[in-house]
Amino acid sequence: MLSGVRNLIAAIFRNARVLIIFLALLVFVSIFLSTPSTISLVFLAMTLILLYSYVIYLLVHFDMKHTPVPEITEWPSITVIIPAYNSSETIEECLACARSFEYPKPFEIIVINDASKDDTGKKLAKIGGIRVITNPVNFGKARSMNEALRQVKTEFVACIDSDTYPPKDALKKMVPVFYKQGTNIAAVTTFITVSRPKNLLQKIQAIEYFNGFGFGPATLSKVNGLMVVPGPMAIYRRKVLEKLGGFDEHNITEDMEITLRLHNNHYEIDCCTEVVAPTEVPKTLKGLYRQRVRWYRGGVFNLKKYKHMVMNPKYGDFGVFSFSLMAISVLLSVIATVLVIYAILRGIWLTGTVALSWLSISEMPKFSVEGLAGGGSVITSAAIFMLIVGSIWTYFIVSGFRMAKAKLNFNYALIMVVTLLFYSMLNSFFYAVGVAKELNGSEKIW
Repeated sequence: MLSGVRNLIAAIFRNARVLIIFLALLVFVSIFLSTPSTISLVFLAMTLILLYSYVIYLLVHFDMKHTPVPEITEWPSITVIIPAYNSSETIEECLACARSFEYPKPFEIIVINDASKDDTGKKLAKIGGIRVITNPVNFGKARSMNEALRQVKTEFVACIDSDTYPPKDALKKMVPVFYKQGTNIAAVTTFITVSRPKNLLQKIQAIEYFNGFGFGPATLSKVNGLMVVPGPMAIYRRKVLEKLGGFDEHNITEDMEITLRLHNNHYEIDCCTEVVAPTEVPKTLKGLYRQRVRWYRGGVFNLKKYKHMVMNPKYGDFGVFSFSLMAISVLLSVIATVLVIYAILRGIWLTGTVALSWLSISEMPKFSVEGLAGGGSVITSAAIFMLIVGSIWTYFIVSGFRMAKAKLNFNYALIMVVTLLFYSMLNSFFYAVGVAKELNGSEKIW
């Protein structure tokens, strides 16, 4: 009983620290950024930073070409590893895709059942042609993959999430990328899309993936600037993973951590956009919140862990541009979230003040929409910011659709508007929560 009370007090104290930090940011905003001119300057700074990054993206996209992928006569050995936890709804389709891989050499499929509590184990028992490793307790994804890696001797390993459905030519198209002339490639990722999006939230994520897991990685891979080798599907050189100690078992974003560790050891990472691998995404806002807070908190943790690479020319374009842009994105997301919350609170305060003034017969207020909004200059700055960012972001999305050979219809065009106006702010909020949780030191949950 006493220990429970102590834990509760400790939790309140930790949350109080985050609340104090958040209130301090609001006080800072109210004191230094409360006038239309200062808020306009903030929007201008954010616009310039994003415009700079977008210009770099466009220059790389238009001016740089991938090194040609060679033809292979002697195909290397490969093992497919699929970690699975409570994957009853998706494991059969995932394995059907993996078993249909067209590869010139025989390959083994290893599934790690990470102490699933649903029917995953029963379904795996009915599927032939695979090796199943059953964990006695829930080890987590990173340790599960490390356990499988210890039993593998092939030159390459393909790691596939149990809710991802890669095409049958995935291995044949991805493996040759490792043999590009003059490269030191240790990992190859692919174009990740959303599998059969049904509700609005999934369709918004589908739009997001065409850029975040398509056009963006395809562009950054041209300068070895990939920030993450996404978990849904990637192929690694097994000896490199072994040399680096495998996946970090204490990291909630092990795919980002291994990516940064590869960069830290001067390996290259490439993206094979010819392979489009659909994956399942959260169906509910609660599920999305949990996923994104984990992603962004893991990003902050790994940013601290590998901070020596930020703006470090020793790590090439990755250090000077990609990783540095991530650090700036964390700051911008927190600032954007605080500004929006401040604007909402200020609007509520002004609305309440106006309402109270109208109740006083002796004091008629001088009310204007412009004053309530915080000044016309703020509205103009925000509009310019959204116009510039939205235009370039739309081009990225359309380019992603073309890369994936996907059809961009009118319904998606409407969803793009919703994504730009509302979802981007929601993502900033998730980022701010992730930062707060990392500052708070709360329990890390995968």
